[in-house]
Amino acid sequence: SWEPAPPSLKTRSAMAVASAAEAAVDAYDPLDWRGVIEREGEPFFGRLALEARSNSHLTVECRLLRRMAFSTATTLLTLLMKLQAAGVRVDFVNVNPLVAALFHLLGITAIAGVQIRRT
Repeated sequence: SWEPAPPSLKTRSAMAVASAAEAAVDAYDPLDWRGVIEREGEPFFGRLALEARSNSHLTVECRLLRRMAFSTATTLLTLLMKLQAAGVRVDFVNVNPLVAALFHLLGITAIAGVQIRRT
């Protein structure tokens, strides 16, 4: 159910939402995760580590994050454990239920804050 709809199913309202999302991309935030995160998690994880150098509390916006690969989430867990050891707190906000379940399964919720998106 998390697969994108075929292009032929786009409606005017879906196109308006897409253009609003594209406009939001212009206001770039390095901790605004979007789409699908796979493989090694780059550039998302690199930006997180970079921001952690100058901040002890980070908030990652996940409203537009659709999913994350299992192996990628294990890489994130390793990164978060290193950040926690360095005294950095990370909170993930507006996480969809699928990604939140993956975070809980891997134990990410034990070392980082995870706030599930409410519609």
